[in-house]
Amino acid sequence: MANFDKKEWFVVFSKPRREEFAQYHLRTKGLETFFPRLMLPRFSYKSKRIVPLFPNYLFVHMNIATNYDQVRWAPGVKSFVNFGGSLVPLQDEIAENLMRQADGEGIIPAHSDLRIGQEV
Repeated sequence: MANFDKKEWFVVFSKPRREEFAQYHLRTKGLETFFPRLMLPRFSYKSKRIVPLFPNYLFVHMNIATNYDQVRWAPGVKSFVNFGGSLVPLQDEIAENLMRQADGEGIIPAHSDLRIGQEV
């Protein structure tokens, strides 16, 4: 359950492929956001090397009592992730762990121990 007295991390569901747009608007409101992305290895067949780690999701560090409407009605935001209609904050350790792995832009380099020709 959310604590109304302090800032916590919440997960926001964005409109399709509008994570960066939503992040921009949330940041202009003075809110801390984190949109984790994955940098794929050069040998990837995808045309884009940087892809969302969690497509359509981003994290917002906020006080639910004072910032709920700012986030809920921000352009690009569809809704908050909730369970049974209740907003549940993300554990700080999860957000901090992801941020430790990312650079300043939220990009996490992908690593693979697989070798070409290895049976999987």
